[in-house]
Amino acid sequence: MNLWERLLSLLGLSSTPRGAEAAVSGDSCRRNSRWQHDAASASGGLPRGGATRRPPRLAAAGGRRYFALDEKLQTALVDLADREGRPAEEIQVELLTAGLAHLQTSERLKECWGTLSQREQEVTAYTCLGYTNRQMAARMGVSPDTVKGYVRQALVKFHLHSKDELRMLLGNWDFSEWGPPAQC
Repeated sequence: MNLWERLLSLLGLSSTPRGAEAAVSGDSCRRNSRWQHDAASASGGLPRGGATRRPPRLAAAGGRRYFALDEKLQTALVDLADREGRPAEEIQVELLTAGLAHLQTSERLKECWGTLSQREQEVTAYTCLGYTNRQMAARMGVSPDTVKGYVRQALVKFHLHSKDELRMLLGNWDFSEWGPPAQC
């Protein structure tokens, strides 16, 4: 489990967290302890009644970008940094980089999925559910050789070499609409 997945599991999340309170400049990152002061002065002060404004999702200032970080995420980040004996700033950079890479990969996979024909999507789903070519052929009403061709085309479109690679790549996708997982 990589750092990104560990933090998400710590928080009980399955998607990318929204931002992180960090000042990012090139390859460096530091905790922004002055966020409220900077945000208040940039916006002309605090709103009436003494309530604090909700921080902007992303604001640029002096070549740095500031991200709002909720208390739960900040606590998890500091705890993770303490456990690993590393600076929180280093982990912030690593998480942001991993998150962006995860998003890019997800987008690429969705694009690849969109290029598949309906039958290729079906065999991809069955493959990820653990069905053999014969089981897929029986469910789809085609020959095992036809299924083999659809699998081959799906692998080509995903730039993969085996059904195992396909299962690993799409292992966290929900294919339940195609049926239950195959039984051994």
